[in-house]
Amino acid sequence: MRKIILLALLLFRLPLFSQIINTEPYILTVDELKQWTSTGPTASTDLIATVNLAPRFTNTATQFNPALSNDMKIAYLPDGMNNFGNYFGEQSQFNLFNFTHWAYIDKLVWFGGTASQTIQLPSSPWVNAAHKNGVKAFGNVFFAPAAFGGSTATLTNFLEQDGGGNFVAVPKMIAMMQYYNFDGWFINEETATNATTAALMQDFVRDLTTQAEALGKEVMWYDAMRLNGAVGWQNRLTLNNSPFVQDDQDANGTFETRVSSSIFINFFWSGTAYPTQSRTRSNLIGRSSYDVFTGVDIWPNRNQGDFELSGNTFMTNLHENVTTPFTSLGIFAPNCVFNNSTYTNFNNDPTDYATFYNAENHLFSGDDNNPATVDATGFKGLSNWIPEELPNF
Repeated sequence: MRKIILLALLLFRLPLFSQIINTEPYILTVDELKQWTSTGPTASTDLIATVNLAPRFTNTATQFNPALSNDMKIAYLPDGMNNFGNYFGEQSQFNLFNFTHWAYIDKLVWFGGTASQTIQLPSSPWVNAAHKNGVKAFGNVFFAPAAFGGSTATLTNFLEQDGGGNFVAVPKMIAMMQYYNFDGWFINEETATNATTAALMQDFVRDLTTQAEALGKEVMWYDAMRLNGAVGWQNRLTLNNSPFVQDDQDANGTFETRVSSSIFINFFWSGTAYPTQSRTRSNLIGRSSYDVFTGVDIWPNRNQGDFELSGNTFMTNLHENVTTPFTSLGIFAPNCVFNNSTYTNFNNDPTDYATFYNAENHLFSGDDNNPATVDATGFKGLSNWIPEELPNF
């Protein structure tokens, strides 16, 4: 009996881990994508979100600051979501990455991938949580830079067309969204290629967007590859990347062709010049500037960096004034509040949960953890510029 008790105690003290799955059905290669069916070996009912997207209630009179605009939309892009959320059902690990400020974001992007792990599908527990709060969830398609194994061969495989000129992967990606009940695709094409392949990719995104939007779903393009095939981050909406949003394909100045639902802009920018240029270009091509998600990379010591130090600056630069944003906002690597020691050690130490939740609270509510008041010093919190939107049950 004593041995049994000792064994039980030893088992209890062993570290507990979540069952992260970085293979199919959560991650697919290009070939697996093209062969996918809902009854095939790479599909699973585990990924089906059972909660439908809730409508959201917006009433400026009930906001902490009724003057704030609801035009700016927020895309949330934790870096490496597959490593945080590729699981199904209850998990035995307490210190998992999670999220509580759903009222302040509009889109959750399942950002991740490698040269071989091209298709990243969001897990049902996360999609259910997002939908319950009226937030859309996006799967991710990643084509790696050449330095990390990306190749034109992978692109041309993905862009395969049948005898009628139809892209083989488009109906598969539409079917996945419908079967698994998520809301869009984020296309992250960072492989340098040739102009012919780039033009095919533009056609692919256009066709995918047309079919997705007919179902109330979306496609977001990332500011990387240009129509000449080169990868060159523009860091604002320009002549070079806007053809992947809205294009003037007959060159008559009307920009008649809708190519994607929105674009995520790379984060190599500072000041107000680039956000202003994004708004100007949006107006020129006949699209809302809020279809442009200006990116901020808040991982400490990169780009915009530590939001506690730089947040007031980049949020101010994204606004003409406190109530008039230039564009929407894309927040990249907000998982820093979970797995960067600047803020917490919760990812390694489950007893350090208070610092994790405090860091996320600071990101949204400011140094005083209260969105109803404006911080006299320190970061004001995203809620100083972004009004909350709740599900309309």
